[in-house]
Amino acid sequence: MRISSVGALLTALVFGAAACGGDSDEAANPATAQYFRVAVFADDSGSTYAQGIARGARDRAAELGVVLDFFDARMVPEEQVQQMRDAMTSGQYIGGFVVPVKPDPLCDVGTNFAPDHNFMLAVTTTPICGRPATNGDEAWAPGTLTFVSASRYPQAVGATAVQALYDARVGRTPIARFYAAPGEY
Repeated sequence: MRISSVGALLTALVFGAAACGGDSDEAANPATAQYFRVAVFADDSGSTYAQGIARGARDRAAELGVVLDFFDARMVPEEQVQQMRDAMTSGQYIGGFVVPVKPDPLCDVGTNFAPDHNFMLAVTTTPICGRPATNGDEAWAPGTLTFVSASRYPQAVGATAVQALYDARVGRTPIARFYAAPGEY
């Protein structure tokens, strides 16, 4: 399913949340939330935009019984790559999402290292691997689960990334890709 506008995303989130009701007791039970642990790789947790993404992710995670662990790269690309590699090899996470500090260093870790370690990665805000920041499949990097962006709606970015990871983990087709509304890039 491709969502191509913010309005459609919000509609999908509302219907998606309603559909989550009775699918899996294990997923909704906080006692088994360790199976739904998600890593959030922030570029800088101090920015207003990053805080909006985190708020949206936390709200959606609370609804789904997902545990989030936040990693703050403090705007250092090498630190973000190392945090990602460490989380991917830890065996603690079903996946995660990243707000890239710098997109180029994330290409190999996102499209090769993550799949090699059965780690589902959602990329947010900035496409990786030299993919164009466009409204379409071109922004998604093969090997990653999804690309999520909405410059005016940071809470929707966090919520959508968590929802896509959750849906993929419980065997539902996730919201595959969400692109910014025209003119957002």
